[in-house]
Amino acid sequence: MIVITWVYELIEHIPDILQYIAPGFITICLYRFISCTDREFDAAYHWTLLESVVISYCCHVALFWVPARYMVPSVFLLSILAGFAAGKWVHSKSCDRLLKALGIHRTTHANIWLDALPSGTFLRIWPDDSGMSYLGQMKYMEEHEREPLIVLQKYQILDEHSKVVLDYTEDPRRMVMLNLKGFRQVRLEHY
Repeated sequence: MIVITWVYELIEHIPDILQYIAPGFITICLYRFISCTDREFDAAYHWTLLESVVISYCCHVALFWVPARYMVPSVFLLSILAGFAAGKWVHSKSCDRLLKALGIHRTTHANIWLDALPSGTFLRIWPDDSGMSYLGQMKYMEEHEREPLIVLQKYQILDEHSKVVLDYTEDPRRMVMLNLKGFRQVRLEHY
C-alpha cells in the first residue's frame, strides 16, 4: 500500500489556501465585470493568481483588528467592496484628473471614441449606402471595438439636402442603434 501523506496535508490546508486566493479573485472578477475589461484586452491575465494572493493578503492585513471568528466574512465583504469601488472609480472623472495631475497623459477607456464623445454629445452620421444621415444625441457606445455600435436618442433622419424625413426629438425613449463600420462620416454637432 502506497501512503500519500502530502495529499492529506494538501486537503487539510485547502481552507487556508482558499482564504488567500478567493477574496482577491472575487475583487478582480468584480472589477473586470464593472469596468467591462475583457480577458483579451488584459495583457496580464496570466498574473491573476498572484494578484489574487496579494489582494487577499492586503485585505487580511487591513482587517487585523477584526476578531478571528469574523475575519473570513469581513475579508470577503471588503474584497467585494474593493472590486466594486475600483471598477467604478477607474472610469470616473476623478481618476482622469488624478492621472493628469500625476503627469500620466493617457485615457482609462479602451477606445478613444469615449473620450472624444461623452454621452449626450450630438452627432450627425452618414451611412455609405444612402444619402440619408442621422442626427441625434449619443446615449451609449461600445468601448472595446474599433468601429463600435452606437445608440442615438432624440434623433432625426435627414435626407441629402438636410431636410428632416423623420423626427423623434421629442421622444427620448425612441432610440436607434447604428454600426459605425458602414458609415463614411461622423460629425460632432454643437448646439
